[in-house]
Amino acid sequence: MNRIQFLLLFLIPILISGCSKIISEDNGNKYTFEPLPFKYTENGKWGFIDLNGNVIIEPAYKNKPYSFKNGLAIISNDTAEFYINIKGDTVGTYYFDAGLFNDNRALVKDKNREWFFIDISGAVVFKLDTIANGQIRQCKTFKEGLAIFVNTENKIGFLDTTGHIVIEPKYTDAQDFSEELAYVETENDTNNKVEKQLINTKGEVIKKFNASLEWINPFNEGLAAFKDSSGCGYINRKGDIVIRQQKDWDDLTSFINGYASYKCGGDWGVIDSTGKRILHAIYETPPLFYNGLAIIKENNKYGTINLKGNKVIQTQYHHIAYPFVGDRLYAKDGMYYIMIDKTGKQIDTREIYRIDLVSALQSSFTTGYIVIGEKLGISLSDVNSASSNFENLRSLLNKELTRLYND
Repeated sequence: MNRIQFLLLFLIPILISGCSKIISEDNGNKYTFEPLPFKYTENGKWGFIDLNGNVIIEPAYKNKPYSFKNGLAIISNDTAEFYINIKGDTVGTYYFDAGLFNDNRALVKDKNREWFFIDISGAVVFKLDTIANGQIRQCKTFKEGLAIFVNTENKIGFLDTTGHIVIEPKYTDAQDFSEELAYVETENDTNNKVEKQLINTKGEVIKKFNASLEWINPFNEGLAAFKDSSGCGYINRKGDIVIRQQKDWDDLTSFINGYASYKCGGDWGVIDSTGKRILHAIYETPPLFYNGLAIIKENNKYGTINLKGNKVIQTQYHHIAYPFVGDRLYAKDGMYYIMIDKTGKQIDTREIYRIDLVSALQSSFTTGYIVIGEKLGISLSDVNSASSNFENLRSLLNKELTRLYND
């Protein structure tokens, strides 16, 4: 079954001159991270802060905003939603419902309840009711230039950022594209047999899977985790098995910076890109390494380990908001987040009541597990992303993310 999963990727930062974005690099990969909502006190207003602790927009908003995406953030004023840029200026107009930007596109609903995509200037690119003779019932956010849509017959296809259908609606289930590949399923209406395939952006079949395949993750670093009747393993972009299934692996994360986590007997360990186990399965949450360190949880407290499994920061914090970005991170000490260095020493006197990660996790990070500050959220191995039920699935994810974030 299709699994919709999210992972926050954090890597070494390099500040861009004159810009709030942070370009992060680790293991040859580069990613962009933008300011997150925060507030100093429980009853205070929300502003935006970056990963280095710089306040980008001073607290001025009553309702919690969404994180920045492609240089824009969503603000709600109780009656409508609108976008602001990094200077706090309003971009475009007011909407009944506004989606996060991806691939320079956002799906919005106006006061007349019409759905359409806009670009980052606020200009309308195309309306959903003009596509496929108005037969599109639901549409998702763009990923790698393509968006999943569902027609009135509950068939799934893909359209591009101009509103043209590039893969006709014929699937009963589908994942977003990752590294130019997508996992899709087609159910035969007469015998109810399900064809499971890996396709490219032209809709061409790259690999056919047998019926024993239970799930497959999105691709990251050229590999995708999967599970079938023989256990969990990894395939490459050709669909070939490169790390063979292990019966004692109950679950897997995607590879991040050359390492992945495996679940065995209820606990998590670490493997390298050859499948060699380098850390035994003794951790409550999957150790995900960034800049050589991973956050772990013991008895509801958080610390860090290195690749040898040695503790670098003792498990003493109530929450750690990020893996190490450069030489600092936010850790929750009691009710407030403080900034600490790699030894766990506080390096900033400010205390912050809340740094919001939920919208960032919902919006754009597409591998592995729901992880909030390296706290394992929920494994979605058992969540079927029914093609006709995007809204229900999104509601479930929102509920779980909010519950976990507020623990």
